[in-house]
Amino acid sequence: MLFRVLAVALAGLQLALGVPLEQNAIKAEVGAKVDVAFSNHVRYLFDTDGNQVDAYGSKVNFLDGTYYLYGNAYGGSGMGQSEISQYSSNDLVHWKYEGLICTGSAGCGGGRPHIIFNEKTKKYVLWTDNGFDGYQYATSDSPKTPFTKASARAKIDPKHDALKPADFGIETINGTGYAAYSVLNFNYKQAGSIWPPINQSMYISKLNDDYTSTDLNGRLIASDKGFDLIDNEAESPDLFFRNGWFYVSASNTCGNCNGSIGLLYRAKSIDGPWIRQILSGDSCAGQVEGVFPVNTGSGEPTYVWHSTAVPGGPRVMWSGHIFQPLEFRADGSAKELDCAPKASFKISHQAGTKSVPTGKAMSAADGSPHIADYTPVCDSDLFTLYQTFTTSKAGTLKEVSVNVAKGRQLMPLVISVFRFSSYSDLVAPNYIYEKLGSRMVLPSFATDLLTTFNAITVSNLTATVKAGDHIGISITGSDFSPYCHLEYDTKAFAKTLGASTAPKLLVQGAGQNSWRGDNGKGSPVYEREGKSIKFFARID
Repeated sequence: MLFRVLAVALAGLQLALGVPLEQNAIKAEVGAKVDVAFSNHVRYLFDTDGNQVDAYGSKVNFLDGTYYLYGNAYGGSGMGQSEISQYSSNDLVHWKYEGLICTGSAGCGGGRPHIIFNEKTKKYVLWTDNGFDGYQYATSDSPKTPFTKASARAKIDPKHDALKPADFGIETINGTGYAAYSVLNFNYKQAGSIWPPINQSMYISKLNDDYTSTDLNGRLIASDKGFDLIDNEAESPDLFFRNGWFYVSASNTCGNCNGSIGLLYRAKSIDGPWIRQILSGDSCAGQVEGVFPVNTGSGEPTYVWHSTAVPGGPRVMWSGHIFQPLEFRADGSAKELDCAPKASFKISHQAGTKSVPTGKAMSAADGSPHIADYTPVCDSDLFTLYQTFTTSKAGTLKEVSVNVAKGRQLMPLVISVFRFSSYSDLVAPNYIYEKLGSRMVLPSFATDLLTTFNAITVSNLTATVKAGDHIGISITGSDFSPYCHLEYDTKAFAKTLGASTAPKLLVQGAGQNSWRGDNGKGSPVYEREGKSIKFFARID
């Protein structure tokens, strides 16, 4: 994603440029004022243990003094939507994985989860899209697990009984619960041979007192432009209220997409009339998930537009996150989104009232930045990778972790850790490095090797190191279907630490074990200049 803590100027600069990872442990103090930067080109989120945040169709909520992010977990279940993952943060930068709140058909899983708190019942209410069965709900005394699944369904307007309930959003506004939802019409008489295959329109209803159903009165969200093909192909609604206006954010139909019209409707009443805006022709190469308010500590909150996007593709489960603060005009309209690739934004917000513990990635000694412009690379069928770094301190090297995603491999992934004397020695023929430990991961049996970029750890290390030691990580996974890893540009990193200590990525072509080059003196092991893999190392 895109956040950098700037509350402490020097610490924020060091985190952004990628100095030893002890700096990543810096978090906002509870309740402190924090400056946060958003950037369009930095899209991946990672939890405090270094794993990719696995939450598609997600929503950010501020509940019980803490930010929570809920979404569908695709990493272990492919394209299924039965599992819901949960993350917490007090600063919108460091996200702690809180586990799966719903799993499998026996749980309360479903698509695009949304959670709100009911002041009257003191219950947290979870809604999910359960396909043709409609909306399912569950309740809990806490924003964390466990949620108790109800046997009943959340009811909507009976006139939609012949249609399929789809994407939705729920919110409390001035003490009243509301649901904005879309319904699919598979009997659309004007369906085209290519597109659109279906009709999809949006409605808004009040919720009943316990937030478990609507008032059964779906008010059509039809724009001032006429009920055209944009209104008839609208989905992924979320809602908020600002300065007397009801707002519904939405996209056009594009399931699991990486680009859709970003829509914002507004009205003084949920009965309309609705004014429609197109804030972006492709939601900055994403699909809007919703808009959430951020407490600025004084005055009006900042409303943040949240889209998911696939940075570099091609897998839905690699979806990144785009966050951009909305700017409003005096008439209640919002300014268009800035989708320039390098556009960045800064807001000030009040940190949460509860501390989020650090994870092993935050306390690691060395590695790549927690926040960077990471790109998926899938080439283990073509290369053996050698990620190298120079230790920043003395101690015992205990663990090394690398972010890897699997596909449909048959051959194991092998990660080895070694120490070497110099780069010239490492690429020379007949050089023997010092083996420190390794791990072989079988793709069908390892529970930590997912289709998302999990941190795969070699933990059987007990090597004594001193500051300045050269350490290498060998990554081998030759197969017809390659394993994938994350790379980033190390120019800023090298500028901060100096070229001699910056991490380097070396590669060796599959089966390349002889001299190369016109002069016959080129090593088959060479640097992928300016690139490094996402990794971190623990030194105690």
